[in-house]
Amino acid sequence: MEIGIVAKFYPEKKFGLLQTNSADVVFFWARDAYHLMLDEEPNQIVFTNKREYVPRRGDLLVFERAKFPGSAVPEIKYKARRWGSYSTWLFFHVVQMINLKRLTRDEGEKER
Repeated sequence: MEIGIVAKFYPEKKFGLLQTNSADVVFFWARDAYHLMLDEEPNQIVFTNKREYVPRRGDLLVFERAKFPGSAVPEIKYKARRWGSYSTWLFFHVVQMINLKRLTRDEGEKER
């Protein structure tokens, strides 16, 4: 997963551009927005089903990169295959850290 900032969004067309650094732009469709959830078994943050989310310029998004061969603009070689809000990803990352601390504390108590 990567992180990008919404550089431009066209709500009437439901697509936009993510800026990942000063030289890289990634295309995204609004229809590719997904929820994020924490899968307890492998302890991974995963994308789930689609949702309605209208990004605004400056929003941080988490996404998976895919090739974008049909681009009319040669500089845009990739698109965000699935994406979700960074704040949701951050929340689940904190939950992962809490679970890890709890697990290490429980294992330490078993050893005593």
